[in-house]
Amino acid sequence: MESQVQPLGFVPPLDFGGPVALPKTQLGSDWLEKSVWEHFQVQVAAFPTKVAVSDGSTQFTYLELEEGARKLWQGLSGLDPTRPIALLLPNSVYFPMSMLACLAAGIPYLPLEIHTPIDRRKSIMEQAGVQLLMDEFYVQNHLKQAIPENPAFQAQPNSVAYILYTSGSTGQPKGVFQSQANLLHDVGQYIESVHLHSSDRLSLLYHPSVNGAIRDIYGSLLCGASLFIRDLKTLGLTGLDEFIIQNKLTIYHSLPTIFRGFLRLTKRRFPLVRLVYLAGDRIYGSDAELFKTHFSEEAFLYVGIGSTENATIYRQRFLLSKQLPAEPLLKMGYAVPDRIMELWNEAGHPVETGEAGEIVVRSAHLALGYWNNPELTQSSFEDLGKERRFKTGDLGRIDEQGQLLFLGRKDRQVKINGYRVEASEIESVLKTLAEVEELALVFRTQKETVWPIVYFQSRSKEGTEARLKELAQRQLPDYAQPKEYHALEQLPLLPNFKIDYTQLKELDEEKAGSEKEKLPIPLNSVSQKIRSVWVNYLPGSSFEHNLGFEEAGGDSMSFVHFLADLQALFDREIPLQRWGKNVKPQQLMDWLKAEEIPSSKAGKVFFFPDWNYKPDFLELAKQCDDLGEVVLVKYNPDYPVETGFTLLLQQYKWMEETGKIKGFVALCRGVQLAQRVIKHIEAQTGIKIPLVLLDAFPMYDPVKSIKKLPAAIQRGEWGWYNVKKLVETKLFKWFGTHVGKGGPPNPKFFKTYAVPTTEYNGRCLLFRSEKSLKGIKALGNGWERFLPDLQIVFLEGKDHYDFMEGNLERMHQEIRVFLNQEIGSTVIPILIYK
Repeated sequence: MESQVQPLGFVPPLDFGGPVALPKTQLGSDWLEKSVWEHFQVQVAAFPTKVAVSDGSTQFTYLELEEGARKLWQGLSGLDPTRPIALLLPNSVYFPMSMLACLAAGIPYLPLEIHTPIDRRKSIMEQAGVQLLMDEFYVQNHLKQAIPENPAFQAQPNSVAYILYTSGSTGQPKGVFQSQANLLHDVGQYIESVHLHSSDRLSLLYHPSVNGAIRDIYGSLLCGASLFIRDLKTLGLTGLDEFIIQNKLTIYHSLPTIFRGFLRLTKRRFPLVRLVYLAGDRIYGSDAELFKTHFSEEAFLYVGIGSTENATIYRQRFLLSKQLPAEPLLKMGYAVPDRIMELWNEAGHPVETGEAGEIVVRSAHLALGYWNNPELTQSSFEDLGKERRFKTGDLGRIDEQGQLLFLGRKDRQVKINGYRVEASEIESVLKTLAEVEELALVFRTQKETVWPIVYFQSRSKEGTEARLKELAQRQLPDYAQPKEYHALEQLPLLPNFKIDYTQLKELDEEKAGSEKEKLPIPLNSVSQKIRSVWVNYLPGSSFEHNLGFEEAGGDSMSFVHFLADLQALFDREIPLQRWGKNVKPQQLMDWLKAEEIPSSKAGKVFFFPDWNYKPDFLELAKQCDDLGEVVLVKYNPDYPVETGFTLLLQQYKWMEETGKIKGFVALCRGVQLAQRVIKHIEAQTGIKIPLVLLDAFPMYDPVKSIKKLPAAIQRGEWGWYNVKKLVETKLFKWFGTHVGKGGPPNPKFFKTYAVPTTEYNGRCLLFRSEKSLKGIKALGNGWERFLPDLQIVFLEGKDHYDFMEGNLERMHQEIRVFLNQEIGSTVIPILIYK
């Protein structure tokens, strides 16, 4: 463990206070003398059949990853090694594969987020001088080729590895670039610090365009470990706890905001995680308490601070769960070898011990500079011969123990959800609007995030705010979108006629305070309580206008904290999956007011949705409220049915409340889960639960490959309409606008989470479409093979989604008759198979 007091100039070993007793990958004396690809091939030879990367949908062994990278590398033969290749891909297993291909060819890669606005993306690619765009269409086409021999051109340690773009003070993003040798130096320090080993299983929660992903990706692949990718942009934080457990992670790495966000929504513990790595923002004592609550006593909390320009961590610290310090704001630890950190005053001289100063780092392994911008490189990086020096713009203070206390930024720059944002970049973009006379931006701290707030003077009396929003959405990334726009007749000015940002900040604090106090609703009402949480994350005006959470500017991370705050305030679980992340205040109010009235209904009816809550299905559930207490079953559609079934058994007290269950109503994929639960209840208790099905065909066998589609079509499971719909909806997300332009899709992309239908002897009601009878001899579409006690109701429509529209009252009547076992149904025909 770390000593209580260390000398001021103390530079400890990299694993000081950490997992010194655990094995680690041995780097060798030639670690910095080879390319990344050469080191990767060592791991391929050692672990060819071991899982290298997995994203929950697709996984590659080390050999498969190498073969795929070589196929992509072959397509880069003859390209200019001085011009980058842009990677525009979802955060999946194909991103590390493409990165390795570029590194093997000795060509720098430039990772881009697919969610980045097109105008901003074009601007970055133009500034970088991109020679090739590698997207999903490119990747899939090249992966169809035969495995080639390694092309003749080999990368060198001094080859440029990557270019990462960050926010720029001039209004244009700036690209930080780095060599392969310096990349390896960073990864090597990570391996030595946390004792990375081939037995480890790491998370990748960062996007590859962010510096935080470097250590996860290469630390894993250059040690023979396994890397598990989760796209937080798409999936959010819900289910992150199951992701950790299901993949048996040993190392968890994320921003502190993500860490505290997902832990607020779970009570689970993670005994297999040996190390939690937090960096990229301030880390509070409350984060350490969360760590202690959810992780093993033997686990380490590893904290540090760095930047993209420094290319790695320059202070770090290990903490054990059972020996956490009482620090409201965790200190960032001790010096790191080869990264000399100093604190300077405004005059450029070192500060006295205990005084605050700007953090300045010098090393031989800093980033090489800003891509295609020698002037900015020269002004930001000072050449010292064998070393270079970089002024970070961060403020800090060294305490008597030799540890760094991070004090924040000295300029108009903040981090939002882990991304560095320059106020001047947002201003520069918005000032291009013709009718804007003057414009300034301030940052407002709101709970777990920071809001950019815009104040402007306009030559136009109306419409400016809407045009500013449109311009921001077109040219700024989502994390940099201003939350509010306020028109002023005159922005506050200093005597020299420059904008007085201090006064503007005071004006904004006053406005923020008045917004929270503006409660035009009775005290202690449900509405007021919801609003008191809402305004911590979104403008109060969006609440008054009943805007959806996403529509009002909320992101996935703030949504998780919003949900946690609501549940804590009302002391109950709130099923926001019913509405999704775009939940509206009125929807919450209606639901919570209804929940305040104790239910006197006898029995429960469980509704199992499809991938999400279809509006008609929700309406049907609402109409069936007269049958008993309606429970909307929640499950994560990203899990296979087996996993989802296991979680459902833990989530709902099926066995304890069997006598209260009146029946299950299930739609499409929900039918598979409902069947599994119903069979489990029958096996454990002998009780048969009535089942209502809204589905076209039973699942005879999972369709995991396009090779199985013809047989599924012949059985009646898949019609050509279904296949066409699958291609248009599912594959569109994978292939973008290139759907249909290439050859046959990769079979690995086809995957269903269904399991074969099993026989059930309980009473079942099936809703069928009249139009789907055409050409089908079996009136039950095959369900009669598995459900001997089956009733069928025919409705107008072409499929099990379409026939709900216009038939909800009729369906409600039939479900009421079926579940209450009433006699004398007026709906004909009903066919009963015995």
